[in-house]
Amino acid sequence: MPPELIKAPQLRSFENSYIPENPRTPPISYISQTVIHFKKPTLGLFKTFLSAFETKKLIYSREPENSPNFLYLPNRYSFQKTDFGTLQNMLVQVRTIIKFENGGTNLDKYKSHGYDYSSGVWQFEAYGYVPCGTTGVSIMQVFGSAPPTATTTMLRVYNSSLYYYKDPMIIGDLYNKWFRFNVIHDVKGNTIKVYVDGVLKYEGDGHGGTSHYFKCGVYTQDHASFYMESRWKNIKVFEKCGFIFLSTHIIGTCSKTINDLSSGFTCLPFNTSYYKNHKPYNLPLEERYSLINGVHKLWVFSTDEPMSRGSPTLPRSELFINGYVYSSGVWQFEAGVFVPCGTTGVSVMQVFGSDPPHTTTTMLRVYNGTLYYYRKDVILHNIYDKWFRLNVIHDVEGNNVKVYINGVFKFKGDGRGGTTHYFKFGVYAQDNAAFYMESRWKHIKIFKKSN
Repeated sequence: MPPELIKAPQLRSFENSYIPENPRTPPISYISQTVIHFKKPTLGLFKTFLSAFETKKLIYSREPENSPNFLYLPNRYSFQKTDFGTLQNMLVQVRTIIKFENGGTNLDKYKSHGYDYSSGVWQFEAYGYVPCGTTGVSIMQVFGSAPPTATTTMLRVYNSSLYYYKDPMIIGDLYNKWFRFNVIHDVKGNTIKVYVDGVLKYEGDGHGGTSHYFKCGVYTQDHASFYMESRWKNIKVFEKCGFIFLSTHIIGTCSKTINDLSSGFTCLPFNTSYYKNHKPYNLPLEERYSLINGVHKLWVFSTDEPMSRGSPTLPRSELFINGYVYSSGVWQFEAGVFVPCGTTGVSVMQVFGSDPPHTTTTMLRVYNGTLYYYRKDVILHNIYDKWFRLNVIHDVEGNNVKVYINGVFKFKGDGRGGTTHYFKFGVYAQDNAAFYMESRWKHIKIFKKSN
């Protein structure tokens, strides 16, 4: 990953950080837009995830609310919370239906004061999704420039390709897949860089201007399709401090991260090629594992067979991270975790490998709604039916393990030696196991401490 995209996860929650901009029902010769405009943050934490939005109706001075042309916000914008209370958890779905003739240019939209900046280096990051058929549309802007233009950057979609304005092309074949955007605007340096999935795809000059902000959504351009849609999740805005992006603002989070757990670590690649499933040997994988919308769901019954015929071990459905087997250094596992009510007597995460007679350096178990280090040390009470972020750091030479929950230090214990180690997670039956055991996992990351 390029150094300027490596960021410390110092997260700050805030209310009303952005607001949807919504059009009236467009008349003939009307080009319209539905975008998110980032607002200046307040310091309050979320009371509910919907508090990130202006819930009042959007009323325009030129269009009374009882007019047949008045459009309520839900007609052009939807918000779905894809999980409950973790640090990267929001799916923003921005939709607009455009009716126009002759390419009119009148813009009539709801505007608010933005997450404006006039100096420094700022970065927008999000996962974007553009469905097939959406074309002739801007999906992301760095707004503000010197006249006669209005924007410093506009990323447009034409016939399945993403462009910087209309030329050059940034990526092709973007329909119906999620991809990660990073757009970095250096105001003083007057440059723009665009990364897709961590790879630099475009670098160009800025357009000047005294005030800027980010926007994302759909904004009609030339040769627009009748229906245009984009979807956005894990939206972040960064301001560069010194030489590192220190301030990370996530849209729709539930808590503060107290510690910068990635500082000094390198985030390693992680995908399906880096893990294997351990499951009852006599069952097909889909009967004990699913991966839907980025969430790994693993479940097992206490009556299931072990992972191999004749094994004395108890039933399990786990992911074994075989792509990172290590024998030295400092390694870190991070993931969002969800354990449904009723799951008990089960290991949900392991640092595997130790000196005999043990086989594991760490085992995190669930008993009656509480997370334990093995059975003796309580890590966290009341874990059922809520997402939490788990970080486990294993220092091989230091022979210790640290456990953090939602960025807060919870436990430090001695290691158990061993020559090889790896991480495992899922459900692995222990003593007094429930008949049915399940855990869910997302945003899985593996870090290795840099020299």
